[in-house]
Amino acid sequence: HEVQQNMLDTASWWIENDPCKETTAEVEDLLAKQDIETLQERFGSTLSFGTAGLRGVLGAGTSRMNEFMVARVTQGLATYLESKFKDETLIRIVIGYDGRHGSLPFSRVVAEVFAGAGFEVHLFEDVIPTPLVSFGVRFLNAHAGIMITASHNPPQYNGYKVYWANGAQIIPPHDSGIAEEFKKVTSYKQISRVPFEQAKADGYIHFLGSEMTETYLNCIGKLRLPALPGNHETLKVVYTAMHGVGAPLALNALRRRGINHLIPIKEQCEPDPNFSTVTFPNPEEKGALDLALRRAAVEGADLVLANDPDADRTAVAVPIGSGRYVQLSGNQVGTLLGHFILAGLQKEGKITGKELMATTVVSSSMLGRVARKFGIRYEETLTGFKWIANRAMDLEKEGYRFLFGYEEALGYLAGPYVKDKDGIVTPALMADLAAWCASKNESILQHLDSLYCAYGYHACYNKSMVFDSPDWQDKMAVMMAAFRDHPPDRLGGLPIVETMDCLKGKRFSPDGKECGPTHLPEANVLTYYLKGGGRATIRPSGTEPKVKFYCEVVREVPDPSELDQIRKEAEISARNIYAQMKEIATG
Repeated sequence: HEVQQNMLDTASWWIENDPCKETTAEVEDLLAKQDIETLQERFGSTLSFGTAGLRGVLGAGTSRMNEFMVARVTQGLATYLESKFKDETLIRIVIGYDGRHGSLPFSRVVAEVFAGAGFEVHLFEDVIPTPLVSFGVRFLNAHAGIMITASHNPPQYNGYKVYWANGAQIIPPHDSGIAEEFKKVTSYKQISRVPFEQAKADGYIHFLGSEMTETYLNCIGKLRLPALPGNHETLKVVYTAMHGVGAPLALNALRRRGINHLIPIKEQCEPDPNFSTVTFPNPEEKGALDLALRRAAVEGADLVLANDPDADRTAVAVPIGSGRYVQLSGNQVGTLLGHFILAGLQKEGKITGKELMATTVVSSSMLGRVARKFGIRYEETLTGFKWIANRAMDLEKEGYRFLFGYEEALGYLAGPYVKDKDGIVTPALMADLAAWCASKNESILQHLDSLYCAYGYHACYNKSMVFDSPDWQDKMAVMMAAFRDHPPDRLGGLPIVETMDCLKGKRFSPDGKECGPTHLPEANVLTYYLKGGGRATIRPSGTEPKVKFYCEVVREVPDPSELDQIRKEAEISARNIYAQMKEIATG
C-alpha cells in the first residue's frame, strides 16, 4: 500500500510539473481509470543518467522519455557545465537530432533550456548523423554537445547522448556529476527556459547547416590513401540508410570518392520514425539487410553498405558468387580497414612508430597483430567508443597520431576529426578498399584470407544470454561470482595462461597469483587469455538483463592450402568455448 501511495504521489507531482499537455493528459487519464499497473510501470522507477546519457520508451512518466525529463536533464547538465567552466565568459553548446519520433521537439527543448542558462546554442537545422555532433563540438570549440537519438533501438524509443568539450562521449566523473545535478531538479520551477522564437531573436540560438556539413565532408576527403589507388569508377555499390539520417552525407562522401554506380535503397533512404520495412532497425539483426541484399543480387553489386538509423555504425556485405552475399563481422571489417590504412601509409613512407590504433577487450585481437607487424602502438580499452576516443586523446598528448579504432558492434573511426564511431567515413573507406582490391583482380574475401594467412586465422563467436525474470541482476551477480570463485583452468580444451579481472583491476596467473594491474577502469568484465593467442570474455550489461560472451580462437596458417580446414576447426573450437562458459554460467 505504501509503495502504491508513493507511486500515486509521484504521478500527482508529475501533473503539477509537466510542461507538456499531451503527457499530462496521459497521466490524468491513467489516474482517472485507476490503472495502477500502468502507473507503476510509468512512475515506479526513473530513467537513470549514465555514460550513454538517457534512453527509454517515449511517453509520460519518470521511466519514459518526454519533454519534462529532457528539460530536467538539460537543466542539470547546464548547472554542471557552469561549475566546470566557471572561468569561461560564454559556454557554447552544439545540438543535433535524428529522424525519430520526438527528436525535433526534444532538440528545441534542449535549446530553450540552454538559452535560459545564457549559453550560446548551435542547433543543426535539419536531421544529422550522430558523428556530426562530435565533429561540431570540436570545430566550434564548444563545451558540450547533445545528440537526440536512440540509435538502432525500436521506433518507440528515443534518447539523449552527451559529448564533452573534447568531442567524445562523457566518461566518469562527468556522467555521475551530471546525474547528481539531474536528481536535484525536482520541480519545473527550477528550470530556466526561453521560448524558442524569443531565444532566436535574442541571439542565443544559431543554426548549423550546409557550411558545417561541407566542412565535415572535406575532412573525410582528406582521409584517402593515394598510394593505394583503385577502380572506383567501375565499382557497383548498394547503400541503405535503414530508414535513418545517413543517406545525404554517406552518398555524397561515396560520390566524392569517384563512385558512379551508386544504388541507394530508396524505400529506406528517407528518415522514417516507424522503420516500416524492418522489424528491428539494427544492421546486426538477421533480416535487416534483406532489401539491400536482394537489390545487390539483381544489380551484381560489388559492395553492400548499410548505416544504422543515426549513422554512427556501418554494416558491410560482399559477394560470394551466384548472386549470394555474406555480411562481414565487425572484427573482419575492423581488421581489413586497419590493415588497409597501414599498408597505404607504409607505401607512402609515413609510418614513424608514433602511430596508434585501438580496439576493445571484447573485439578480436587480430588488429593487434597487424599493428605490431607494422611497428605502431596498439591499445585495448573497455567496451564503448568513449573509452577508445579518450584513450587516443591521452596518447596524442604524448605525441602519438591516432589512425583508426573499432569495436566489434560495427563501430569504426578513422582520422582526427571525430571522436566517436563514424558511419559516414566508414563507407568511404570501405569503397576505397573494395576499389583497391578490384584493381588487383582480388575480391575482398580473398584479400581477407590473405590476411588470415599472414596473421593467423582468428575465429570469433559472440553470444548473449538473456534473463527473463525480475531478479535478473541477482542472477547475473551469482553467475559472475561462480566464475570468480571457481575459475576454470581450460576453455574449449585450451589452457588459460592469464586472467584479467577488471572489477578487481588485476591480472592473475593460472595458479591464482597476481601478475600486474589491468590499466583499465573498473568494470565487471572477466577476460581469459588462452594458449595460442585467443581469449574469452564475459561481460554483463549494467542496464539490460543480458550477459554477453566473446570467444576467440587463434590458429596459425602455415600454408594457404590449409586455411579452409583450419577455419573449420577454429570455428568449432570457438563455439566449444562458449558452450563451456554457458555451462559454468548456468551451474
